Amino acid sequence: MKNIIIRQGDVLIVKVDSIPKDVTPHKRDGGRIILAYGETSGHAHAIEDNHAKSWLHGKDIYLDLEKKTKLWHEDHNPKKDNKPAILEPGIYRVIHQSEFRRKAIVRVAD
Repeated sequence: MKNIIIRQGDVLIVKVDSIPKDVTPHKRDGGRIILAYGETSGHAHAIEDNHAKSWLHGKDIYLDLEKKTKLWHEDHNPKKDNKPAILEPGIYRVIHQSEFRRKAIVRVAD
């Protein structure tokens, strides 16, 4: 498998071979698959394409994409100004970036 890694702000998306067996459906919010909400702006890393499927495995999100899929975020690529990140068909694991702060490792705020 070709190693594919896509980063958009605090979200890292890695192509994987398969989805774990013990997953649960990941619900859409307003018709979109939300990968992460911005901590300060409320904007979201989101997929709007209807063919995309998403699953939860613990805190991880897995994506099953049948076609090329657009990943949007208002701060990183406003629709009117920039292009979205494009995900090729396949299966992906979504990883939320972490950072070290003096006394703790915390999830990166976007």
